[in-house]
Amino acid sequence: MEKLAKTGIKGLDEFLGGGIPRGTSILLLEEPGTKAATFAMKILCEGLARGEYGQFVSYNQPPPFVRSIADDLEFNVRPYEKAGKLQIIDGYTQGAGFKQTPTDAKHVIDDISDLSKVHRILNLARDSMGEKANGNLRFIHDTFSVLMLFAGDAPVLKLMRHLTVAAKLQGSIGIFILNPRSHSSTTVSWAMDFVDAVFELSLRGKEKYHRWLTVKKMPGINYVMKPTPYKLTHKGIILKGWGITAEG
Repeated sequence: MEKLAKTGIKGLDEFLGGGIPRGTSILLLEEPGTKAATFAMKILCEGLARGEYGQFVSYNQPPPFVRSIADDLEFNVRPYEKAGKLQIIDGYTQGAGFKQTPTDAKHVIDDISDLSKVHRILNLARDSMGEKANGNLRFIHDTFSVLMLFAGDAPVLKLMRHLTVAAKLQGSIGIFILNPRSHSSTTVSWAMDFVDAVFELSLRGKEKYHRWLTVKKMPGINYVMKPTPYKLTHKGIILKGWGITAEG
């Protein structure tokens, strides 16, 4: 297995020197409208296409909507689910207490306010993949902002810390989506400290390409990416121009 995991996002892999180091946890700071789940899904689908394992933990939408995100990228995740290469963990359908609502997910979190239950389901799902997924897994949590709404900022930050350590030890790529406007600056600061990398997605409404990416923190890179426009297409995500600025 290569030490760097390709994102499949044209321009980003070049900036990162080939990809994301395995064992890296990424905080994806989203502004509404930036399509953070699509951005993260592209990275997960790239791993699936390369024979890796994937896990999408959704607190924000039911499994059919998760699959539709990949469909918009012209990537069908259903065969990977059937083959056991992808898990969609449903923390949405029953997560707010509607325990009788049906779901087609194999792994279901029926109360996301109970982090001990969340943790137990995550562990059971991960254990079911076995050691073959070590150094070979990409996972997404969409979004931690919803989880924090139900379970509280501090407890979820502790869960994030545990997941980042596990990712480091197992060589996984973890992506945690967070809307910084929904939380205090202290919560966002702690979240940024806990992860290895921080990607910020923002909007600039008057620009031709109004979605922008800034890589604010990345292991092994001593500079930050200037805000760079990106475009969503049916074939993936493309950075329209990218530049680097040296840190003082």
